[in-house]
Amino acid sequence: EGRSLSQPNGHLPISPYKLVVELGLRPFVHASPSAKMPMHKQMGAGAEMSVAVKHARPRAVVKQAHPNAPGAQRLTRCIVRRLEDKDFGGHVEKVVVFFCASVPGVELYCHQSHVKLEKPGPANKYFCNPPAAAAASAAAAAAPEADPDDEMPDDDVPEEEEEEEDTLNVGGVQYQPLADKQETDTRALAGGTQSKPRVMWPHNEAMADMPPHLYMLHFLPLAFIESEVIPATRDNGLTGFDLADFLTFLAATMLMALHPGLPRVFFWQREPPIPCTSLSGIISRNQFKDAMGLLLPRGGSPPASHGDRFWAVRGLIDAFNQHMKKCFRAGWLVCVDQSTCSWTTNESKRKPHPFGNEYHTLACCHSKVIIAMELVEGKDKPTAGPHATKRFDELGNTTGLLLRITESIWASGRVVILGSDFCVLNGIIQLAKHGLYATAQIKKKRGWPKGILGDRILAHLQNKEVGTVAVHNGKSEGRDFWVSGFVDSKVTTMMMHTWGSTNAAGVPRIRRVDGELRPVQLFQNQWWYYAGRHAVDDNNNVRQGTSSLEQTWGCKNWETRQMAFVFAVCEANAHLAYNCFERAAKNKEPLSFMEFRHRAAKGLIEYAKTLRGDAGDQEPAQQRRKRPRPVDPADHMLMTKPDYSGRYLGNGEWAEAKNKYQQGPCKVKGCKAGVRTYCACDPSTSLCMPHLIEHCFAVAQSE
Repeated sequence: EGRSLSQPNGHLPISPYKLVVELGLRPFVHASPSAKMPMHKQMGAGAEMSVAVKHARPRAVVKQAHPNAPGAQRLTRCIVRRLEDKDFGGHVEKVVVFFCASVPGVELYCHQSHVKLEKPGPANKYFCNPPAAAAASAAAAAAPEADPDDEMPDDDVPEEEEEEEDTLNVGGVQYQPLADKQETDTRALAGGTQSKPRVMWPHNEAMADMPPHLYMLHFLPLAFIESEVIPATRDNGLTGFDLADFLTFLAATMLMALHPGLPRVFFWQREPPIPCTSLSGIISRNQFKDAMGLLLPRGGSPPASHGDRFWAVRGLIDAFNQHMKKCFRAGWLVCVDQSTCSWTTNESKRKPHPFGNEYHTLACCHSKVIIAMELVEGKDKPTAGPHATKRFDELGNTTGLLLRITESIWASGRVVILGSDFCVLNGIIQLAKHGLYATAQIKKKRGWPKGILGDRILAHLQNKEVGTVAVHNGKSEGRDFWVSGFVDSKVTTMMMHTWGSTNAAGVPRIRRVDGELRPVQLFQNQWWYYAGRHAVDDNNNVRQGTSSLEQTWGCKNWETRQMAFVFAVCEANAHLAYNCFERAAKNKEPLSFMEFRHRAAKGLIEYAKTLRGDAGDQEPAQQRRKRPRPVDPADHMLMTKPDYSGRYLGNGEWAEAKNKYQQGPCKVKGCKAGVRTYCACDPSTSLCMPHLIEHCFAVAQSE
């Protein structure tokens, strides 16, 4: 496979068979490259073996002898006959032919990787004994005994003839022998410290107590909003729209998000059925609808030459990344993970919402603030034009992603926490070349990540005590890295890292071992991985909680939905930063997200009035709209009054009725239907379904 199997001096570091097993290859030349695991070296004709019933063939013969065999049942005491090639739909695989007492008189076979050796056969019939090795064994047996006086003293043995395990070269990666500990922290030796995050206020002028709305303004990309969003919205038909109008609309949406599930019409009623924040003196209902439908992240026409479907949001994402680079400085520990812009089409199925557009995001593990994002384009990625290829794609998809999303923190000595989805050896090596350290969790899926000898560590830690650590030091492209295995109570966890040590760190975790609870001490990389891996998830939980800003926005335009996602991330960042720097740093109780949103929205409204020069009593500038607005069906919907309710008394209260499902007459003249439903615009108006449309037309004509 193009791998180097020898040292520079030309000698093999270990025995040929052991070397082949360590590399994960087959221990004989004609083996199939798709074999799952090497055959036992003592497997041969006459050996006793076992195999699962579901893996034995021919299937029809085995099923007739074992008609109701469970999946875990095995055929035991099977006698191996031979090893042969068999064609499986165009590709040849090695199978073991055997006899089984429960299926008499029939030769069965199975793939060599499914065989479990129970008792070895004669040594001269091993399948894994190459002809050269067999000849060497025979020659050694026939040779006369050597005179002990003729043996060379140990001190006189040439260095190249000593048989001790040294470095192992796997695909250009050099591994040292397994060790039980690693005490040197390369990051600490390089002068790395545990720096804390910091908000970069303009001119470094921060007040003693910064209010929530200033945090919101600080994290919003206002320069992009003024240069792109507002002109695009004006060109889309909303004339006279300015920054004050945008902030007022955003504040109104934030206030509406405090009451999830309420119809929008309630916020402009004098006496809504359910008490909520009144927006009548903040923004007109018509202007809010216009802004909801006409806001765009970018104006102009899409480029027809290469059909880029993401052209309208690329500028917004780039502006967010550039703005976060200027306004916030992350701590020493950051995390890469996924976030989802929830949507109603089957773009991607990711948590916590089933449908949406997936983003890769980078967050500060101390404050949980997202500092960079990149949209996953998938199959809709343009095939031509400037965005057909991305920077660093020649290094691989995952490696290119890691380099692009961490570009703002290069050469800073920070540590990047990576989940198993981003565990690529070349990725952490490239991060090391750009001045970043990394810790990645390793999981075996179809196989181990390229260049990782996971089976070697698992075999070393088998049957070891809980808390035992094994470390494999490797070097790739001149950069050191370590693969660590840790025996936990249920599984053996494995991590790949370019920093840290196996010294104890943090508070011991409680594990159940042999039926008893006992403390288990984690090592340094493991402790900080568990401490920082949920940073992006915490930000997602704040943004997509019960009162989600992007869900309240609820626009049907794809570009505007992505813009709502970015502004929702800004809101979550502002809340998390406020609690980190204004509350926790001053030993105060953290402010709830709902309370922060309420204070920030009120502050944005006052700031918008300052931008307009309003005295506070006059209506905002959104009243410039001249053309009539059609009635929104969402404002006129049938709702059912509560149980044991009679007529509507006002202020959200109903008269008590004796019957649980008390009906009343429809208010339309001539209709004799008894109903419990009413229109959302007026709870005192009882309506049946057939007359709801007539009611909508009547309201439209009156407006």
